[in-house]
Amino acid sequence: MTSVVPTLPAAPVLPHYLLEDPWPVVVGLLLAGLIAAIVLHRRDRLKSGLRILGLAVVLAAGVYALASLVTTEREVLAARTRDAATFTAAAKVSDLRDLLTERASVHAFNPIPVPHGREELLDTVRSTLGHSIIVKELTIGPVRAVVDGPNVARTQVRVWAKLDGEQAFYNAPIGAWFRLDWTREALGPWRITGINVMQIDGVGVNPSPGD
Repeated sequence: MTSVVPTLPAAPVLPHYLLEDPWPVVVGLLLAGLIAAIVLHRRDRLKSGLRILGLAVVLAAGVYALASLVTTEREVLAARTRDAATFTAAAKVSDLRDLLTERASVHAFNPIPVPHGREELLDTVRSTLGHSIIVKELTIGPVRAVVDGPNVARTQVRVWAKLDGEQAFYNAPIGAWFRLDWTREALGPWRITGINVMQIDGVGVNPSPGD
């Protein structure tokens, strides 16, 4: 069922691998420098090989340092998305409240509740995930984030939850796709305006967020 769920575009390659996930670049530079050093050593050009290896080490360190110093908006949104999933699964409504705008609402399909407004949404989390449905284990997949404008963004994530009690399904995780709509005031924190339940294993699919 998950194949029918459209995903958000991947992050641009250059900023992603330079700022958000530098390890492939770092490892590639080090391997290239090491290979060059070995090849040149076999050609009796050890000094040249060591210079290239040294340059590769410096470049790799520079890439890693740059990524450590810079946090992109996509990384911020991904972290807040993971927080939202964690707080919701654990029914931590006091923590979840800070991630929601006053008009935050849920878009989903039957029989998923579709509360409108922050207080109604928090009440729904409190009465369901806090009582009738207990999540005993949550796994959060990679988060995709798209910044559509200075104060508008979207994230998408797939999660897997193992339930406890009568809701447990043979101790097997249940997967679900969610897309979150975000906004912020000026340079303030990103907050959720909409939660789109796109798919839940064995329950239903809504591949068009907002429907």
